[in-house]
Amino acid sequence: MLPLTYGTDGTATVEVTVTGIKQGTSADLAAAKVKKAADYTPFYINLEMKILSTGPNGFGGYTGGSDFDGLTGETKAGSLIVMGDFAPCDNDGFEYDAKAGDTATTCVPALATKGSVVDGVQFSGGADDAGYDQFEGKPVVWR
Repeated sequence: MLPLTYGTDGTATVEVTVTGIKQGTSADLAAAKVKKAADYTPFYINLEMKILSTGPNGFGGYTGGSDFDGLTGETKAGSLIVMGDFAPCDNDGFEYDAKAGDTATTCVPALATKGSVVDGVQFSGGADDAGYDQFEGKPVVWR
């Protein structure tokens, strides 16, 4: 269970399950016009989320892309910011009117240098005072 935030006011307690990490191909990146695509291997982190409760200002429009990162060993993997559709990794998430009981799936892309593997996931988001910050707190890690 994690405390998630949306914008400046939206909050929720969400049950998050990492359902898999799938390896993609450099061709996926080349199709998205990523520079030096051949130097990287994309990995797709699949998440299932269920809202347990929301704060007084509601919650919604959340995909998880900025709160979850891939890990290569103990090192944070590279990020791939997706604008629009990216077929290998659909990042649907929650709608803007999400409420307690709603569920969503999402995908977060991560990049590893050729020959490396994304073998874990880290959550380092939520409210600033939640204690999960990757530099001043303790992120939640899935292996």
